[in-house]
Amino acid sequence: MRILIADSNVLFARLVRLKLEKWGHKVDTALTGAEAWDLARRNNYRVMILDWPLEVIDGGRLCRQVRNLDRGRYTYILFYSERSDHESVMEAFEAGTDDYLFKPFNPLILKLRLKTGKRLLNLEDELLSIASFDPQTGLINYETFARFFRTHLAGAVRFMESGTLMSVRLVNYRDVFETHGYDAATKLMIEISRILPTHLRAADLVARVTDDSYFILLPQTPIENADTVMQKLEADIAEIAVFAGMTEIRASVSIDHAGYPQEVADPDQIMAHLMPSEASAVRRSAN
Repeated sequence: MRILIADSNVLFARLVRLKLEKWGHKVDTALTGAEAWDLARRNNYRVMILDWPLEVIDGGRLCRQVRNLDRGRYTYILFYSERSDHESVMEAFEAGTDDYLFKPFNPLILKLRLKTGKRLLNLEDELLSIASFDPQTGLINYETFARFFRTHLAGAVRFMESGTLMSVRLVNYRDVFETHGYDAATKLMIEISRILPTHLRAADLVARVTDDSYFILLPQTPIENADTVMQKLEADIAEIAVFAGMTEIRASVSIDHAGYPQEVADPDQIMAHLMPSEASAVRRSAN
């Protein structure tokens, strides 16, 4: 899991980070609340470990701000603090924390509490994997699309009806993510998702299939007739702009397509041919 530690105690943060990395987690640290908030906006952490006394933004306020982020996946928040009075503990839970530990550092207890948090996050992942829709764009996800396409292709083969499967990929997704953060990359994908249906018929189907790409199904549309749709989409997507602070970010996309039925009418092979090859492109049914 990717974890953020926000603690003004450099030694404590280092000890916890070393232990978490030994357990196989990817860990970032922040010594101030402002630094932690900047990292939280730019990255989708599964777990955050916070203390109360943080400069600029204290732990309670930071917890509330993270809870107000519009994210597709839940962040498990754990307070690890010297403040053991009842009021501090209750205030942390009211701010939205999931757990509360008292210093000094106890690796065994932390490991057990993280296992509890991991079970909760795994349950969320399982629920998302069987859900029909991508929570960020509202479009159907890969698994739902794949089930439909397999059935649709079987009918297209039986009745000899040609069609086109198109992929739209945000080429600069990773660069935007790494430079401007998770929210900026997500904004671009949401804006693209709003444009795609405007050039389609009621019978066409759009799905978000990976973090950075979409499938568009164009039934009864021969591949040579799909070029017009591609050109219109490219022109409109080129006009998309979102902002990260004062920086304007434009979408750079690649659009590919495949006609069907093919000589080897395997729906999974057709989809795989159009899927991004990068390891970072995780199917949206599980993310």
